[in-house]
Amino acid sequence: MRYILDTNIVSELMRGNVTALARLRDCSRLDVAIAQPVRAEIAFGLALMRPSRRRAELERRWSLLSQELRSAHWTDEVSQSFAKIKAHLQRSGTLIEDFDIATAAHATGEDHCLVTNNTKHFGRVQSLRLEDWS
Repeated sequence: MRYILDTNIVSELMRGNVTALARLRDCSRLDVAIAQPVRAEIAFGLALMRPSRRRAELERRWSLLSQELRSAHWTDEVSQSFAKIKAHLQRSGTLIEDFDIATAAHATGEDHCLVTNNTKHFGRVQSLRLEDWS
């Protein structure tokens, strides 16, 4: 199985969550990717933090993790998936944030499973396979 990591799981990995780290260790690095919207959210979260030892340590961990895992790039398939997901959610009145839709679109557009600890939120997206590694 191939995986796209959601922001909250990347955060768990950066904080050293042993369960999430064990699941990641069980996967080939070629089977795990971080979508561009997730990379943006992590960078934003770090930029919001004041300079501190904690921020420096999280930046170090992010640097290691982001170098270790491949990027899932925005493709035409992801764009089509984004459009279908957003249209469906809007019609059903259960819209979620665009960055979350974009992350889900990376997973569905590339036929990957989304790894998140927010399964209720992402459960609104049809045909999205979910796993919680936390």
